[in-house]
Amino acid sequence: MSQAPATVLAVMVWLLLLGSGGMRSAILAALPAAGAWYLRGESLLMVPIWLWVAARGTGGGAPRWTRAAAFAAVYALICIPWVIASQRAHGGYSIQGNPMLLYTSLYPGYSSSRTLGAELPGMLEYVSHHPAEFAVRYAKDIVGYVIDLLDGIGPIALGAAFAGIAIRGSITSWPRLGAYGPMLVAIALQILAMSALERSPRFLVPVLPLVLVLVGVAAAPVLDRLAKNGAVIALLLAVVLERGARVLYQHTDALRRFPPVSERTASSVLDRARAWPRGGLVLSDAPDWIAWHLDRPALFLPLLSQVDSLSSARQIDAIWLSPVARDRNVADRDTAWVGKMDRGESLQGYAGPRLLPGGSRVYVRETGGTVP
Repeated sequence: MSQAPATVLAVMVWLLLLGSGGMRSAILAALPAAGAWYLRGESLLMVPIWLWVAARGTGGGAPRWTRAAAFAAVYALICIPWVIASQRAHGGYSIQGNPMLLYTSLYPGYSSSRTLGAELPGMLEYVSHHPAEFAVRYAKDIVGYVIDLLDGIGPIALGAAFAGIAIRGSITSWPRLGAYGPMLVAIALQILAMSALERSPRFLVPVLPLVLVLVGVAAAPVLDRLAKNGAVIALLLAVVLERGARVLYQHTDALRRFPPVSERTASSVLDRARAWPRGGLVLSDAPDWIAWHLDRPALFLPLLSQVDSLSSARQIDAIWLSPVARDRNVADRDTAWVGKMDRGESLQGYAGPRLLPGGSRVYVRETGGTVP
C-alpha cells in the first residue's frame, strides 16, 4: 500500500528539482523526499542523485551547492528525529534481519529475519566468506530486476509515450545529458544496490517513473508516426490483450502461492481473540493479517529457539500459527517449530496449543484465568 504514494512523492521531488528552480523549490522538494523515505526506505538511494540534480539542475553553469545543501538540511531535519525515536523505542533489542541473507544456504527462507539478538554476518563478512554464492545471486537479481521492469511497464509506458509526443517540442530543448543523465544513474544505482540486498519488484518504486519517462521520450517519434494511421489501434489492442491475459494468470498464481485465510479460520480467530490478554504482542507467521483484522501489534514469528528471549524483553499475549505455518517453517528449516506442531506440544508460560477450526493453532499467555 505504500508503493503508489511513494511513487507520487518521488515524482514530485524530480519535478521540483529539475529545471531552473531556486532555493524555495529545493526546500519544497525535501518534503516529498522525506515522505517517500518514510513510506519506502529504499528511496534513500535517490538522495545522492537528488543532491546532484539540486546543484546542477538540467542545464550547465556553475553548481549551486547552496541549493543542494538546503535540500539536504531539510531532508535530514525531517528524517533524523524518527531514527532517534526508533532507536530509543526498541533500545537496540529487536527482531533484526539482514535481507542479504534471505534464501541463502546459511539462512534459508526468512530465517535471517526471525532472529533476536543474534550475531548475523554483515554485508562485508558474508561477501568475503561466500563470494561465489553472492556473485551468482547478485547477477541473477540484476537480471530479475530488468525482467521486472520490462514486464511491468506495458500500458503505462505506452501512455507515457503519448505524453512524450505532447511535450516533444520542449524536451528537445533540454540539454540531453543534464536531463537524462541523473535519471539513468538513478535507475542503475537502485538496481545495483538493491540486487545486493533483496530482490523484489517493490524496490523499483523509486525508479519506475524515470523509466516510464525515458521510454515515453524515446518512443515519441515512432508513436507520432503511428498515430497518423490505423496501426496505433492495433498496438493498443495488443497491449490490452497482453495485460488482460497476465491479470488472469497472476490472479490464479497468487491464490496458489499465497492462499488467503479462509472464512472459517478467520471467524474462529476473531471470536477467540476478544478474550486474549492485551498490552503485548501477538506473534504469528502472518503478522500482517493479525494487525489488519485484529487491530493488535503483531510481530513476525521468531525462531522457536528465540521465543524465550523475546518473552523476557516484550510481553507476548498470544501466538497464532496459520494453517500454512508448518510449511513456512519447513522452508526456513526451523525444525523445532515443525516438531512442536507435529507433536502438539505446549510452550512454557502459554496455554495451548488450541487447534482452531480451519487448521490454525493458538497459544495464549497464561494469566490465571480461563484461556479461550
